[in-house]
Amino acid sequence: MTITVVVVSDGRYHYLERCLETLDLLTGSIVRRVLVVDGEQIPPVVSGWETYAHGQRIGLAATVRHAWALVDTDYLFHIEEDFTIDRPVDLDNLARHLQADPYLAQICLLRQPWSPEEHAAGGILDLDADAYTRTGDLWLHRKCFSLNPCLVPHSIYSRGWPAGNEAEQTSRLVAVGYRFAYLDGRAVTHIGERRSAGWKL
Repeated sequence: MTITVVVVSDGRYHYLERCLETLDLLTGSIVRRVLVVDGEQIPPVVSGWETYAHGQRIGLAATVRHAWALVDTDYLFHIEEDFTIDRPVDLDNLARHLQADPYLAQICLLRQPWSPEEHAAGGILDLDADAYTRTGDLWLHRKCFSLNPCLVPHSIYSRGWPAGNEAEQTSRLVAVGYRFAYLDGRAVTHIGERRSAGWKL
């Protein structure tokens, strides 16, 4: 079992620094660490990380597509720079869940409520509670393939990333029988209160 941790940055390095400080909480069969920076900023030199930079803004979809194309391990752990890991997470345990269910396309780590609707409901899972089924320590669903921090098997990430981002990825995977999961219990914090210039690209 081999895992690559991929961090996607759009140049908000004050967030990236905080993100990287927490990644030691990820344990398991991690063999590579890849940082991909979208934008014109000079990327930081981070010990132990392979760093790739575009030199110009190409947008989220193209950046994720580039980042995922760099990887060829059994699993890919995807995280954007404006998330931090809050507690130890055994990625090998998540990988075993994915191995046991060939139609499970990802396992996401659960974040805090973010939108006003999530705050009102109590959390992302509470927005549509009937859509989620708990099995062991996973909440299974077909709502959304999310780019929140997640572990993805090679059979999924090797297909690339669509221009339509999460909505297109969700529809194309659900159409052929895949489903998704959240790991029970909050494990990450979204810290991205400020968007970067050009985030809509």
